[in-house]
Amino acid sequence: PMPYYFYDLFFFLMIRRPPRSTLFPYTTLFRSASLEWSVDEIGKFLDQFPNASVDLTERIPHLQYQSLEDRNRVRDFFVKYQDRITYGTDFEDEDHDTAELKERMHARWSRDWKYFNTEEMMTVPELDTPIQGLGLTKAVVDKIYRVNAEKLFKDAWEVPTQLDRKSTRLN
Repeated sequence: PMPYYFYDLFFFLMIRRPPRSTLFPYTTLFRSASLEWSVDEIGKFLDQFPNASVDLTERIPHLQYQSLEDRNRVRDFFVKYQDRITYGTDFEDEDHDTAELKERMHARWSRDWKYFNTEEMMTVPELDTPIQGLGLTKAVVDKIYRVNAEKLFKDAWEVPTQLDRKSTRLN
């Protein structure tokens, strides 16, 4: 993995680009810019750079913490920027225990899904206080979980048709 200071350098260089520049493949703002502590600040960035997108990798607990204070502000952020947010998580299989890893992945995905899709009260490991889910619409959640990723990574969804025997690469 890239050291965190490289993410900060990337972010610094990126904000020096013209606001309408498209970044490849996209900006992992929640991660690299360290703005996850404020949806207002992330919103300011997205307004200033209309072609930038953000992902949620490992930053959902920060959003959940903000929703303790002002759930509607966090919900409104997701509705407003629904076309520019992509769901993601990080997992490491340090012990090479596939069953345990699958269990952790399913638990995380289920908690995140519940937070975005329902208005139920729930507990999360990172917070001592129960939080209420955001209750986003299916259309918004579909964009965050799938549609935006399909747009950002267009080639990732194509199925290879044949094997190039000389290079052993899929074409």
